[in-house]
Amino acid sequence: MRSRRSPRSSSSSSFRRSCCCSPSAGSSPRPPPAVFDNLKEQTIPERDRPLIFNAFEMTGVGYYAHGTWTHPRSRREGFTDLAFWLDRARLFEEGLFDAVFFADVLGLYDIYRQSPDPAVRNAVDFPLLDPVTVIPAMAAVTRHLGFAVTVSTTYEHPFAHARRFASLDHLTGGRIGWNVVTSYLPNAARNFGLSEMPGHAVRYARAEEFLEVSYKLWEGSWLDDAVLYDKENTVYADPAKVRRINHHGQLFDVQGPSLVPPSPQRTPVIYQAGTSERGRAFAGRHAEAVFVNGTNPDALAASVTAIRDATEAAGRRRDDLRVVTDLSVVIGRTEEEAQHKADLVRRSQSREGALAGFGGASGIDLSTASGQERLSPAPGEHSQSEAARFTREKQTPDRVEDVVRRLTDLSPYSETVVGTPAQVADGISRIAETTGVDGFNLHEFVTPDDFTEFIESVVPVLQRRGLYRTAYEPGSHRRRLLGAGDRVADTHPAAAFREVPSP
Repeated sequence: MRSRRSPRSSSSSSFRRSCCCSPSAGSSPRPPPAVFDNLKEQTIPERDRPLIFNAFEMTGVGYYAHGTWTHPRSRREGFTDLAFWLDRARLFEEGLFDAVFFADVLGLYDIYRQSPDPAVRNAVDFPLLDPVTVIPAMAAVTRHLGFAVTVSTTYEHPFAHARRFASLDHLTGGRIGWNVVTSYLPNAARNFGLSEMPGHAVRYARAEEFLEVSYKLWEGSWLDDAVLYDKENTVYADPAKVRRINHHGQLFDVQGPSLVPPSPQRTPVIYQAGTSERGRAFAGRHAEAVFVNGTNPDALAASVTAIRDATEAAGRRRDDLRVVTDLSVVIGRTEEEAQHKADLVRRSQSREGALAGFGGASGIDLSTASGQERLSPAPGEHSQSEAARFTREKQTPDRVEDVVRRLTDLSPYSETVVGTPAQVADGISRIAETTGVDGFNLHEFVTPDDFTEFIESVVPVLQRRGLYRTAYEPGSHRRRLLGAGDRVADTHPAAAFREVPSP
């Protein structure tokens, strides 16, 4: 395993370079601190296992805090170069991250001002490479790092999808995960020949059958001892143990068998992020890792409990999945330096880009709303969680002017912990303790400085507290994530298809 660099190992570290400045006289005034911002040093009770840390990524220029690709230190322009992704993979493994999580979309955000122009102009989740294409190369320069990639069940076919992910599981040595989404962009529907986006219930019904077909191909199409590789008798596989699945459903007819022999995990680790009632039920049945986000600790804690309740209701154990939330940090050697760096990030953020991103996800066009107006969720089939943190998670829905301010104040989806390495570690500990999450999707404002600084300065503090691994455990992505075997648990619905009856 490649050794993780010590924060003291290089006098040219980006942490030292980026912290050498002090606040300038012209710095803009800092908004009131967030809930978890600037926490003082404190002792947090030890956990029975380290926290999960995934590196959040998209294969493009701009994402998450829209406009930060314009930051003077950002190097996102390299996203079309394979060397960029190889460097990212090496950095993430050096930092002992559990996985790199690739978000993805299949269309443009075109709700704000009823036009795609703001999204194109500001690089709002656009342009994007296909994230699946960079994973084998990243796997080739790492040994332990997991890869979770977003693929929509609405615009794929399960046979081709199952083949692709079984192949990825082989090529990564059992380190692949699938973030199951049903999509929400109207432009994506039109890109795949549909006149309108399928309804929420329709998309989830398709996802249920999509997963059933995939499970049959991954788990039941080949028996464990099907491959013989007998050169002497010219028998690669026992035909009696390679079986057609003969699936005949409402949406799919798939004969099988799978074209790919059994991979290390068979079924990839299932990630999911649904927060609607239907989404939680879906996650309770299928997910092994669930993403929840929000800036309200009480709402976040309630979401964690609701997900575990849904898991139990589906006949699984409450601990059969892990729950992670988004996290952003800004790190300085002193509080003043950290706040100055946070101000520089705020200056790089794009108001138009933020409104384009929010509109595309929520279906709400804030260009037509007045600042004093209370936000209301948009009717329709967009993401139901996008507006929730400003509406149903509040006693009184936020005013539009407050929503706009929040969307351009560092992280739009989660709290940002700003401070020294010890204070950032305190904030991370407190979020985990007060909400019950198992870990975090760590976001980056400035590429590659933010991840590098986190690895060099915050990780050692977390390690001393027992909150961060000190070495990779052996085994597959599932084994490290859940602490069990390489295959899905017996309580998971995929386990029911481990043997498909012979016709």
